[in-house]
Amino acid sequence: MGRNRLKIIRIIVSSAVFVAVTLLWIAYSDIFLRPLGWISRIQVFPAAMVLSMASLLFWLAVSFLFGRVYCSSVCPLGTWLDGVAHLGMAVRRKPYRYSRPFDLRSFFLLVTLSCIAGGIAIVPVVIEPYCIYSKFVVTILKPVWGAINNLIAYTGVVTGRWDVYYIAVVRASVFGIIISVVTMLAVSIPAWFFGRTFCNTVCPVGTVLGYVSRYALCRIDIDTDRCTNCRRCEDVCKASCIDLNDHVVDGSRCVNCFNCLSVCKDDAIFYRTSRKRLSWPLMQRLSRADAGGAAAPSVGGVDNQVKTIKKEDNEAIS
Repeated sequence: MGRNRLKIIRIIVSSAVFVAVTLLWIAYSDIFLRPLGWISRIQVFPAAMVLSMASLLFWLAVSFLFGRVYCSSVCPLGTWLDGVAHLGMAVRRKPYRYSRPFDLRSFFLLVTLSCIAGGIAIVPVVIEPYCIYSKFVVTILKPVWGAINNLIAYTGVVTGRWDVYYIAVVRASVFGIIISVVTMLAVSIPAWFFGRTFCNTVCPVGTVLGYVSRYALCRIDIDTDRCTNCRRCEDVCKASCIDLNDHVVDGSRCVNCFNCLSVCKDDAIFYRTSRKRLSWPLMQRLSRADAGGAAAPSVGGVDNQVKTIKKEDNEAIS
């Protein structure tokens, strides 16, 4: 239970934020605006758009201390992609594998910042995670929910068993619907096969937080004295950032899902501030004199052993 605690907390927090964001944007009244409006204000991109330096500095500080916990618990699109990835793993029954980072993250970040500075809104809408999910809720889920509500109201009127108010269903433009559907498919299909590909390749928020979390104080660390290379941690790493050949975790891509902690049977992977060093160093830097002095006795020792063996063989024959 102790090793699963972080994962359980992450699932509870991410699920609660995901539901809150969905209710905030799907509602036809302001019933959720007052109690849940703060959810939108703690998102990185909305905070950046209104120049809320407090929120930006807060998440940068959190990323420096604990890594990309924002991506695993507060980002609603990240939670959506986790659900898609989980279903993909269950259907495909194929584990994840380590992959080298793509060198496209900085490019997409530069494009996003340039579009924001130039007043071009279409690119951030289709590339920023909070915009992607909120637009999907408004253009797809909200009209569907309105139609369901009116259907329930009509059924109540016909049967006379309940009273439900009709609402004016919000209808999105055809262009908006196409953009939302295409964007969600574009981020969900890679998640089905590879996990958090979008988050570690395209997402500008993940890129910024990844730059900081590379130097985070608390990070996933592998104890090489205990690790047996069973690769269970690599199998469940949806960020594909655990390199077991070198026993290192790419902190810039790790989204702190803590799946690796819960599957390790050797108690060899930790979330901590310290770094494990080998208890028996495999390689040491020696001076030239030490290296020569260490090699000479070993050669002489071999010669003496050979002579002793020959002597014992001659005595046995005679």
